[in-house]
This record gives sequence, C-alpha cells and structure tokens, in this order.
Amino acid sequence: MYDTWMTRHPAPARRSVHADAAVVSRRIGVGAVRLTELLEQQPLDDLHLESEGVPRGRLVLDGALEPTPLVRPTWAGTGRLYGRGPRIARYARVHVWISAWSDDAVELQIRPVCRYPFNWGRRRRRRYFELAHLAADHVWLLLARAGAPPVAEPPSSPAVVPIVRRRVA
Repeated sequence: MYDTWMTRHPAPARRSVHADAAVVSRRIGVGAVRLTELLEQQPLDDLHLESEGVPRGRLVLDGALEPTPLVRPTWAGTGRLYGRGPRIARYARVHVWISAWSDDAVELQIRPVCRYPFNWGRRRRRRYFELAHLAADHVWLLLARAGAPPVAEPPSSPAVVPIVRRRVA
C-alpha cells in the first residue's frame, strides 16, 4: 500500500562495512623473541612520518605496546595519527597490533578505532590511508633494521589516485 503523506518511511538499506577493510598491515622479518627485546630497547611512542624528506605527520602511541594474553605472542596498543596542515579532524585514533606469525616473522596491523571509517569523507579517508601506510612503513623500517637482516625492501605506499567520476553520454 502506498502512503501518500509519507508518514511511514521505508528503512534505508545500510551498508555493513566493518573497520577490517581499513586495516593496513605489513610483514616484518623479525622473530617474536627478538621483537620482545626490540620493543623493550626502543619503545614506539612518537614517530615522525616523512616521505621523500618531507614531514607528513606523526604516529603518537598512548603508551608502550603491551603484550596480550593470547595463544601466540601479541602486542597491542592505541594511538593517534596526526597529519600536517589545516583539517577538521586533527587526528585519527588507531589500534596498533603486532602478532607473531611464525618463529621468524611478525605481522604489524594499523586499524582505525571507529566502527565505520567508510562514513568519513573522501579527503579524510585518503589522508588516513596515506598516514597509515607511512606509519606502517616507518615501523617496518625501525624493527627490520634493528632486528635480523631484512627479508625484502619495504613495500612502497601506493600512489594516491584521485577518484574521478565520469559521465557517460
């Protein structure tokens, strides 16, 4: 039945995109035992992020990465990604997660704290991913250089490609 006065609105279709889609991860060729020593010697608290010699932002952790009581060795913490320049959202709150894959490799994950980062605007999402990739690369370099010889070169951050909508005539 059609409601002419629109008193009953149909429920909008909601996208269920979880924050797992916004995870930035890197594999680090350092064992869990060696990583424990590295995190005690060189805590990750305030990292200045730069790309090609130009400062881009900072990753500031709220505290040291704490070991979590899971089956495999895991360290977790929260922090903030600060960008440079004027913006409405001054920072993005993030979870930093390092978990052991095997005896000679660990995985670093940086994910936003909010549930639906895809509700952010296009510029804010782009800035978040630029900073998250820079932070992951920077942590990768710190831990890989201080640990065992690196397995490979750090993956380069993907070039930011603007999303352009074209009208088809």
